[in-house]
Amino acid sequence: MYEIGKRWQENKISVADEHLATATCDYVLTRFQLSQHQLLQRHRALLFCIEGEEHYLGIKMIAGLMREQDGS
Repeated sequence: MYEIGKRWQENKISVADEHLATATCDYVLTRFQLSQHQLLQRHRALLFCIEGEEHYLGIKMIAGLMREQDGS
């Protein structure tokens, strides 16, 4: 996603291309998380972005890692 952002900033790709890349990454993360076994969660955390922030993929990855760690 860093490279996508860099290319968008350099005007090498369009906003639509950036949104497609983000949606594709989101889909892959969701599929990966759904393929993991649903384990009993012992801990809870609240993860959020500030109002108006639309860059959520990093926090979604952290949530997946926390779920994975909680199950081990």
